[in-house]
Amino acid sequence: MAGQQTTGRQTTGRPRGLNAALRREICERVAEGETLTRICHDPHLPPKAAVLKALAADAGFRRRYEQARRLQAEHWAEEILEIVDAGGGSEDAEGKPLAEKDLLARAKLRVDARKWLLARLGGGGEATPAADEEEEEADPDRLFAREDLSDEDRSLLRGLLERRLTQAEE
Repeated sequence: MAGQQTTGRQTTGRPRGLNAALRREICERVAEGETLTRICHDPHLPPKAAVLKALAADAGFRRRYEQARRLQAEHWAEEILEIVDAGGGSEDAEGKPLAEKDLLARAKLRVDARKWLLARLGGGGEATPAADEEEEEADPDRLFAREDLSDEDRSLLRGLLERRLTQAEE
């Protein structure tokens, strides 16, 4: 097999299958903002194609991955706001006052980034069915009480939520 070396009867190299621990690791890393492509470059993980096959074949893994992707989107939204809000002063890097046009451009960038995020997150003042569903899922008590979640799903979600809350407090 490509990417694996055979030494006698033992095969070394990247794994081709995904056990529960690897599936959990992938979902946690996605929820923390990493892309699947980057994650699958880790030598202890299978290639991206194997992960995609596992997602197609396993509804439970696919559901956990989709939840992780929602958390990933939230993580990226926060990063976008941090980037556009960086350098909030009215001076440039050399300490010189910014021109009015530069201050206006910065303000426009900040507003545009927020508009874009609101559109992507279903905000904008209008209630949408998708937004209502997201609100239900955002309520931890309702989320953990869902009948379609296995104990493993609940455990993973609790861990991700606790980690997210800890990060928010820092």
